[in-house]
Amino acid sequence: MNKDSAVEALLLVNRLPPPTRDVLGDCGTDEALAVLARLISSESRAGRMSLSPGVAGRFFEAVVAGEVPTSPSTSDRASVP
Repeated sequence: MNKDSAVEALLLVNRLPPPTRDVLGDCGTDEALAVLARLISSESRAGRMSLSPGVAGRFFEAVVAGEVPTSPSTSDRASVP
């Protein structure tokens, strides 16, 4: 699985209706999206585009819409460079 697939899958899970998300339980999608957001931002600042144009557009739209958390939970911060 590459970053494109991971981002697309996580965004789709986050857009599920609440009753469906409740059935899935805590999948850690918010934390995973926050970590990916930090990675994608870091790579973009370094001049590397880590997502295909279409997925990047959907990801940045989700960020602007507030669908992507901007910081991981405290427990994840220790494992993120």
